[in-house]
Amino acid sequence: MQYDVFISHSSADLAVSEKLYEYLKANGIKCWIDTKNVTGLYARSIIEGIKQSQIMVVVFSGHSNVSPHVENEVDNAFNERKVIIPFRIEDIEMSDVLKYYLRKSHYVDGFLDPVAAFPVLKEQIISNLPEKRKEKDAWRIPQSFSPFSLSFRLSSQPISASRT
Repeated sequence: MQYDVFISHSSADLAVSEKLYEYLKANGIKCWIDTKNVTGLYARSIIEGIKQSQIMVVVFSGHSNVSPHVENEVDNAFNERKVIIPFRIEDIEMSDVLKYYLRKSHYVDGFLDPVAAFPVLKEQIISNLPEKRKEKDAWRIPQSFSPFSLSFRLSSQPISASRT
């Protein structure tokens, strides 16, 4: 896939959506957002962006809640079997249409301070991207690791550092 995340938003929420785009991009997550990626026909670009992304983040607000474009994007992502993560920047009830698609989704709340919630959203995204999860996990010490179970080899004779 060309992109990790497709950012779906209402144009009224453009400021926070573009900040999110810049934050994720700075953290190594490849994003698609209409203001940066639409070329040619708008609808065709949107569909291609969804197809080329692994995850959709919906910037959820009162504006996106009633946006027919956001509804269409969510519907397409759902039908493409994409992971959809609602990022709630307002504490309001979802419309029936969005509830149908998003009720069982794990969402991230950012309605108190959206920018402060970006790290939590980033972690949620990474947990749904297999290759990013592998990169992150490569830096962790396995739980089964014990410095007392290491074996060392000097010359041709094995020496065990096992603790008995």
